[in-house]
Amino acid sequence: MSKFFLIIIIILLIGEIYFSWKNFTLHKSGQKILSDERYYELKYHINLLKSISAILIFVISFLGFSSYKDLKGNLFTETEKEIDKQNKYIFLLESRLDSIALSVDTLNKIKSRINTEINIQNLKLNKPSYR
Repeated sequence: MSKFFLIIIIILLIGEIYFSWKNFTLHKSGQKILSDERYYELKYHINLLKSISAILIFVISFLGFSSYKDLKGNLFTETEKEIDKQNKYIFLLESRLDSIALSVDTLNKIKSRINTEINIQNLKLNKPSYR
């Protein structure tokens, strides 16, 4: 799309240079006051080309800036949504890991208590009797 507008601007610029050159050659031909119809036609044509070029440049600039602004805003909101989603997932995983770590600690305590009870029972069974 921007290439299309660039081509239009280049064509308008070439046309403006051409008509300016025609105007310059008319002025150089020795006529101090050009009151014929060709002079005014060139003059109005150049003014028309300038106004069209200005309007096109304004429209292209405005569309480009608003597109950039929209793109930046969309990227920001999409990024924020994705970051929030990932943060929630990380928080969920952290809470699960904490509960698993707590369960492992509890199981280690139970294991150590059972081991001590087994050791006590083994000592009672292996104790020689003095009867």
